[in-house]
Amino acid sequence: MPLILIGLDAGEITIIERLISEGRLPAMARLWHQGTRAGLQPRLGIFEGMNWDRWLEGRDVSRRYHYKVWRPDRMGFGLAWTKEYRPRQPFWQDIAAAGARVGVMDMPFAGTHLQPDVAWNLKGWQSATDATPMSVPGSIMAQTEREFGRPTMQEEIYGRQTGPGLLRLRSETIAAAEQGGRIAAKALARERFDLFAIVFGSVHRAGHYLWDTSQIDRTELSRDELRLLEGALDEVYVATDHAIGQMLDAAGSDSRVIIFATYGMSKDDGWVHHLPAMIDRIAADGTAPEDAKTTLLGRIKSQVPIETLMAAGRKLPYELREKIVLNVSPHLRDWSKNRFLAAPGEPHGFVRINLRGRELKGAVEPGNEYEDLCRFLEKALHSFVDRRTGLPIVEKVVRVDDLLSDDVPERASLPDLVVEFTRQAIAQASDGITSTRFGEIRWDKGQPNISGRAGNHVKTAWYCAWGPGFAPCSEPGTFDTIDMAPSIIRMMGMKPDERFDGKEIPALTASVPTEKGAALVH
Repeated sequence: MPLILIGLDAGEITIIERLISEGRLPAMARLWHQGTRAGLQPRLGIFEGMNWDRWLEGRDVSRRYHYKVWRPDRMGFGLAWTKEYRPRQPFWQDIAAAGARVGVMDMPFAGTHLQPDVAWNLKGWQSATDATPMSVPGSIMAQTEREFGRPTMQEEIYGRQTGPGLLRLRSETIAAAEQGGRIAAKALARERFDLFAIVFGSVHRAGHYLWDTSQIDRTELSRDELRLLEGALDEVYVATDHAIGQMLDAAGSDSRVIIFATYGMSKDDGWVHHLPAMIDRIAADGTAPEDAKTTLLGRIKSQVPIETLMAAGRKLPYELREKIVLNVSPHLRDWSKNRFLAAPGEPHGFVRINLRGRELKGAVEPGNEYEDLCRFLEKALHSFVDRRTGLPIVEKVVRVDDLLSDDVPERASLPDLVVEFTRQAIAQASDGITSTRFGEIRWDKGQPNISGRAGNHVKTAWYCAWGPGFAPCSEPGTFDTIDMAPSIIRMMGMKPDERFDGKEIPALTASVPTEKGAALVH
């Protein structure tokens, strides 16, 4: 009995439910009303950027972390999806190694080089994280390009957006969903897979940039063009639904289907982009110039618009970009004068302590000095308020050590503080923030987000399972994202091994034989 896994990368459940109620998603409506549904809530939900890795490996962040990688051994940053940081072993490799015929398409953060037993693996058509086209066997890529053309999904343009650029993105993401659906449906019609998994990354890209038109100059577009953009995100979901319908028709009525999202999407509040400036103000503490802890190279880099840097980077091979970032970033700051830094993170902000014994050039002693600094930073971050309304912009500062013990395998890679910003207001509606101790940080009201993103990740993960063995119901409560991998292993008639941190989800595995020797279904 085939199992089809369909991921909607950052598929927002409120949009799906609205479009189902409007009759615009017939394929998903069929699954929604006849299948079993539940929410997914990761234990460490403050690290939404790691949700795909949780799902792929079935392991908690405390044992596997790489998001926006800080390298304490180099005092610099690496890129998140290079070979070194891709999943060690996606769960479907166990299934393929047991003799099942497995097909995988456009799986985020999962390279093809790690999956020697997978029969069919195609990547690059609509992955929102790694658009480098590759396949196993290698002949699949050329064959697919002959039949369906080159991949429609292009690399993300991070930074300032334009109206014409978003119109192109609208067309691109709709076409990418349609193209991906045709490719997957053809593969399912041609071959019999025991397990087939695909992720629609166009939903993710569209959610970031087509959430609304707040990040562009609306005057550069006509009324009709604005209307197109205002309905563009819904159109991407509709195109994805049509692609899912094609896949279901090709897979056959005996297939079991799980459609899911590892996180959702909502309006980007934009506050996280101002965290580096807040950290610099706190570091200066009114006693020294803000650039005193930055090298000349760092000051030059700070004057270059991020879109210029990103545009230059897109012209280079990914491996070369990784080398440049890893070798240049350690020299942007004078680490003898820096006790802490803001590490890249979205939608939450990350703060890293320059801890002696952990960082190569550590400046803070473990123990009392570290604890005192964490308390100081928590209070300092909470001191910032909107300069017009006086409302706090920091909702919560989470101490990672309060969540995990200091001996978990990935503790050295995790940030020390996670800053959760308010969802009650957005930075774009403000003209700055102020702190009675650390002063003002100003910007132009209405200024677009540095990222150019109108939408950003939220924790609303979910799944819906449909087909033989699944009764229509809504499972009470929520489960962890890491519970999906062992559940799918069990659904394929296998016993999950001890490397998985998650537990089986009863609604998914209740109809699976549990007696010793239950066979893998071919």
